[in-house]
Amino acid sequence: MKEAIILAGGKGTRLKPFTAVIPKPLLPLGDQSIIEIILHQLNNLKFDKVHISLGYLSYMIKASISSYSHKLNYEIEFIDEDTPLGTAGALANISTKSKQILVINGDTLTDLNLVTLLSFHKKEKAGITIASHERSININYGVIDVNKNNELMGYQEKPILCYLVSMGIYVVDTTLLDFVPLNTYFDFPTFVMKVKEKDHKVSIYRYEGYWKDLGNLEDLNEALDDYSNDPQKFI
Repeated sequence: MKEAIILAGGKGTRLKPFTAVIPKPLLPLGDQSIIEIILHQLNNLKFDKVHISLGYLSYMIKASISSYSHKLNYEIEFIDEDTPLGTAGALANISTKSKQILVINGDTLTDLNLVTLLSFHKKEKAGITIASHERSININYGVIDVNKNNELMGYQEKPILCYLVSMGIYVVDTTLLDFVPLNTYFDFPTFVMKVKEKDHKVSIYRYEGYWKDLGNLEDLNEALDDYSNDPQKFI
């Protein structure tokens, strides 16, 4: 049985003023909203049940999903957050019989095959698998390296720094959900480190394909063009 939870309860503060009147998961990319694209991806991959964690302007998301839920071949369960629970807190409210659950942020656009990610997780026998992507940052200054005596040790002109970042997509063994406190704000990095401290394996899945964090305006603008040019790439 394949289950997923979409985290769609955030206020989208990085995208104000757009999110002052519409929740971030309902921001349109072409003819579909962000969350609609994710839901159709899960449908095409034959998921059996999808939980959706809601908070800010939840009634709008529920109304939107109800208008096309007849097109989806899985059960949908809404989880209402009375107070913000962070990126992991909602996991404590899941009722599931699956051995693992896919967790995906509701502001993610990717062409990653989520079933491939699940297979990787099982093969690695991990407690948690984090989907990751390499991002680079251009530093438009000369960067100097100094010692404690303020003497020059090195100099780089406009370096490019590369980082491996979380895509906001995870696979979690459901036996580990007991580590998530009930009705308490709890973010995913805290959850991951708690699991690791208890000697459970945390694996990293490196993905070099398409991924955008639609919670920031630069990625959102790029995704608008990318989705409009090739919507089938994401469905």
